[in-house]
Amino acid sequence: MLKLITINQKILILLFCLVMATSGFAKAQLPINEKAYADSLNQAYLRLNNDSARARTSFLLSHYWSVKNDTEQATKYFMQGRKLAKDHPYVQAISYFFEADLYLTLDTVKSWKAIHTGNRLLSAYKIKEAYTFRSKLWYNAAIMEQDADHVKTVVNILLNKVIPLVKKSSDKSALAKYYSQTGVIFMNTGQYERAAIYYNLCIGLQQYISAKSTILLRTYVLAASNYLYLHHVAQAKKLLDKAKAILAPFPKSRSLPDYYFTEGNYYEETSRYELALQSYEKGITLSRELKQDYMLETLVMQKYSALSHLKKYPEAKALLDSMAKATEYMAISNNRLQLYNEMAKTNEHLGLMKDAYQWLRRYSALNDSLQKSKLDTDIGEMELKFRNAENKQKISELSSANEKVKLTAKNSRLASWLLGAIALFLLFALLAGYYIYSAKQKLSIQKDLNVQQELKNIHQEQQIRIAQAMMQGQEEERARVARDLHDGLGGTLAVVKMNLSGYGLKHKIGQTPDFNAIITQLDHSVNELRGIARNMMPASLLRFGLETSIKDLCESFLSDHLQIDFQFFGSSKDILIQEQIAIYRIVQELLSNTLRHARATSVLLQCSRNEDTFLITIEDNGIGFNPNVPAEKPGMGFQNIKTRVDYLNGRMEIISAENDKGTTINIEINVTV
Repeated sequence: MLKLITINQKILILLFCLVMATSGFAKAQLPINEKAYADSLNQAYLRLNNDSARARTSFLLSHYWSVKNDTEQATKYFMQGRKLAKDHPYVQAISYFFEADLYLTLDTVKSWKAIHTGNRLLSAYKIKEAYTFRSKLWYNAAIMEQDADHVKTVVNILLNKVIPLVKKSSDKSALAKYYSQTGVIFMNTGQYERAAIYYNLCIGLQQYISAKSTILLRTYVLAASNYLYLHHVAQAKKLLDKAKAILAPFPKSRSLPDYYFTEGNYYEETSRYELALQSYEKGITLSRELKQDYMLETLVMQKYSALSHLKKYPEAKALLDSMAKATEYMAISNNRLQLYNEMAKTNEHLGLMKDAYQWLRRYSALNDSLQKSKLDTDIGEMELKFRNAENKQKISELSSANEKVKLTAKNSRLASWLLGAIALFLLFALLAGYYIYSAKQKLSIQKDLNVQQELKNIHQEQQIRIAQAMMQGQEEERARVARDLHDGLGGTLAVVKMNLSGYGLKHKIGQTPDFNAIITQLDHSVNELRGIARNMMPASLLRFGLETSIKDLCESFLSDHLQIDFQFFGSSKDILIQEQIAIYRIVQELLSNTLRHARATSVLLQCSRNEDTFLITIEDNGIGFNPNVPAEKPGMGFQNIKTRVDYLNGRMEIISAENDKGTTINIEINVTV
């Protein structure tokens, strides 16, 4: 009996969920009646005479064509909207969401840049719509992380960025959508109970979801699939009935094949395979009409599963024959592997042992190439069945002829091996002699090179030790001076103030203007002394760590004329304290240079940690400078930054231009874990 792999119902459901969830996650969905939605946008554009409103309508049309995968039309409407928004700063800010959406799958670099720019610009507006668009921008970031298979990062963005922002916007419909997508992530990672929680949160907001939206419909279908994983067929049926009621007025909806797929899964789960076949057939017909090729192939393979359960093997074989001719489907190795296996199994059920044997051989060859388990035993059993079905006398004669051929071939192989061995031995001896000769010639040269390299390494190590000693000495001296200022001079000034205040009370001069001016000057002196001590060695760095100290540093630079957006990703707990101090000094110099030279009103500071790499990016909207002209470079500040970056084996990139708006500095340094 053949040991063939049985098609796995859960794998097919998971494949559907991945297809449906990926399409839902990658782009926002259009209303169920897509054509009416597009017509209403075109009519609105023609009716409006306000540039701001027409720009917004253009952006919505760009989004519509982007979802429809028509890049040319999407780009045309986006550029049209950007042109109309040139005199409207807020509309320009929200345009970056549509730019990120347009380039989401076309150019991830442009999309990431649009996300950061849009988030920075919109953070200045404390209105509900601005929060909505910021949540959409972060959602696009989650999409790109999902494409990179960074599941933990996706969950973190959804739970800590997207959902909190959309709650501020009070947009219940958008909140429902993000709850549903969080459920998708948990379902795809096998956490079905947690997925059910978020699907139910989405469904609980159904009163806020537009009847034209596909959010609730898709959630019903996905949640039904999730319940099938949990074998809760009754709950799955209730959700399918609700999805069916929504789809009833739209017989050509692009979401209908998804529904038929899940409905068929439900019937298979309850062993009603004839009904399952009907659902799959409806889905196949509509997918073909709507040109949903991948959904079509998935439904066809699910129909094959139902036919196999009903033991309708001729029809099942015809279905597999048609799939074998599908070029795109067969281009995927796992699809070919599954089809070869099912072909062998179906042919065996039909008694076509020779065909079954051939399909099994193809399955085994492909399986071996994909480094999967071998099927030598199965092939042997299949070969035995095939031979028993043939004429015994003919097999005997063929076997005798094969033995003679094998014997002759064996003798030929032995002679070839003997001649080959002699030739290899002579070649080896020749090569060994040449190698020994060449090695002696190169040995002295290599020794010289090794000595030179060793001297070079020693020099580099000395330079590193000198730099480390200088940096350590500077920080120790800073710490000592900071302590002396705080504990010595600071304490003395505090005592002077107390004594002077007592003197004033004693001699009744404490309320005179001159005396109060002296006390105020003393207060300013004490505060200024404390500020100097804190800059020389921030106490928060040693007590609370790098992230908190940089955050305090940013807050100290804030003013009515300068806003700083500080973002920190990752952890700095296991970085050496000397390296944390060096990073702090780099950020301190960067902010000081921006304050002194850039004339900026907005600064974005990002710090992120990825294992042994630490990234610093600072972006301002100041006047810029020409980094290629030495005379225009800032003085000791940039030199100190470069020294500390070199100390940490890092590199620095400056993006700026004279009289241009803004400067960006990227620093990448290596830290010790």
